[in-house]
Amino acid sequence: MGRLRPQTIELLATYMTECKAAYKTQIYFCFSNKEAGSEAFDMLRNDLSGVCNYDAWSGWFGWGDKRDFYLGFTDASTRSAVLSEIKQAVADYNTSGGSDVKTKLKGWGTYLAIGAAAVAIIILLWKRFKG
Repeated sequence: MGRLRPQTIELLATYMTECKAAYKTQIYFCFSNKEAGSEAFDMLRNDLSGVCNYDAWSGWFGWGDKRDFYLGFTDASTRSAVLSEIKQAVADYNTSGGSDVKTKLKGWGTYLAIGAAAVAIIILLWKRFKG
């Protein structure tokens, strides 16, 4: 489907604590804090605007604390497809995202090692030319 932007997937993977089917055509989302929930609500509504036809904060008549919410979809099959996409995207992010961080750190380590070697060579050459 590919509806979710990378920023949305990153937010979901980082802060989402629960994501499950609810009612006939809805998905229930819960996040670790109000700010992440509010941001995810807006991002998901934007990313899924073509198939999302209902949204509400959880709690009494939609007056929740913005930590959890429901999104509704045009039909049950669309809801199931979106739920699968979200879970797969988060799983992919969690498996590859960690290795990306290790790769980035490894890259910095390489630059630091090259830099240290360059400094050592310059010091040795400096002594040779001066001495």
